[in-house]
Amino acid sequence: MRAVRSERYDVAVLAAAPWRTAAAVAATRIPRRIGLRRRKNRVFLTDVLPDEDPRQPVLHEIARLLSPLGISVTALRYRLDPTVLVDRRRRLRAAMGERYAALHPFASKENRCVPLAVWMELAKMLQQRMANILWIGGSTELDRVRKLPTDSSWRFIDRVGDASLADTAAALADATLFVGHDSGPLHVAGAFGVPVVGVFAPGEPLRTFPQGVGPSRMLARPSPAGITAADILREIDAL
Repeated sequence: MRAVRSERYDVAVLAAAPWRTAAAVAATRIPRRIGLRRRKNRVFLTDVLPDEDPRQPVLHEIARLLSPLGISVTALRYRLDPTVLVDRRRRLRAAMGERYAALHPFASKENRCVPLAVWMELAKMLQQRMANILWIGGSTELDRVRKLPTDSSWRFIDRVGDASLADTAAALADATLFVGHDSGPLHVAGAFGVPVVGVFAPGEPLRTFPQGVGPSRMLARPSPAGITAADILREIDAL
């Protein structure tokens, strides 16, 4: 807070504003503080906008924070710069080759996940089309995949890389295709311009659909029950 205060900023835009964050920003004495209305934070803001509409895309709602500054933005997309990862990308390409599909069969809640057996079937289908398969996830998650019958040519991000966010991002930046549940890696890949297929089972497809610069498709269902590898492959073909 002392470091922020010393910069003497004119405006603070709070993309997420739980009241403790809003209070901390107010304590830095930034004169103009823009944020969305929450139950306790409005007293700490100078420009209070209506709270998020869960039926609207995330980027649309974030863009509203610029309206008090007279800025109107439409058709937003998020983008990441892969050039800052050049050394990591070079190292990972040596292990992965030029063409590979990145698969992320995990989500924050297990009841939103398509069974791993379906993902294994999809991996085998994609392997016939591409040079390799890269599994994305944490080591504990990936151990679940490794316990199943796998192809010796398949790669895992915690083995070809260190499973850090930076190595994962570097691997995603050079993927030919990404397929995964609605989670961080899906959006990182899309921000690098990688073609992505997101599985929302159910998720919030109206709010958190892929909004990156890469082409995208969604498979949205009320639950993962009944989703097959062929269903996911159809969305891949539609890209």
